Amino acid sequence: MPNIVIVGRSSLGICDEISAVVAQLGISLQDAVITYSPELCCISMAPGNHDSPYLIVRDTNPEEGRMIAEALNKGLKMDVEWEIIAGFLPKPGPNEE
Repeated sequence: MPNIVIVGRSSLGICDEISAVVAQLGISLQDAVITYSPELCCISMAPGNHDSPYLIVRDTNPEEGRMIAEALNKGLKMDVEWEIIAGFLPKPGPNEE
């Protein structure tokens, strides 16, 4: 399950663009999640400390995670890192106990 984390306030308006890139890769939007916090901020250490937004792609599948990260990097022209997570436990559905 891919999860794209948006880091930086100035990048919050790109949720629709992220969804479009992921959908073009053939990944169901039902299976992907975008995470962000309005308070999350990322600034450069350079003088002036300008906003320096980037994305983090987390996935349990190494090939899929890299494919998504590369597509977002190219399509959105943003810094992107990717992480491979050991596993993901979804919340139980309404008919599960």
